[in-house]
Amino acid sequence: MKNFGIKVNIKFVENSLYEKTEILRNITEIHYNYSNGLYDGDNRIAFESDIHSSGCTYSIKDILEFETSLETNKAKHL
Repeated sequence: MKNFGIKVNIKFVENSLYEKTEILRNITEIHYNYSNGLYDGDNRIAFESDIHSSGCTYSIKDILEFETSLETNKAKHL
């Protein structure tokens, strides 16, 4: 069986800057309380994909919940 990473379903809090839900595909790493110095004092979660050589971060305060499951296919994008 091939490893296609993780599928992540994110539900955002009401009145966040983002759509109500988002699905991230082929995620290989999740970093809770990620900080790179750009978002001083803002606790974030980083979602990275080695499969697509890409990733994104979201403020923890904007996320209501997220659920992970095994990914079954390689997506065309993250």
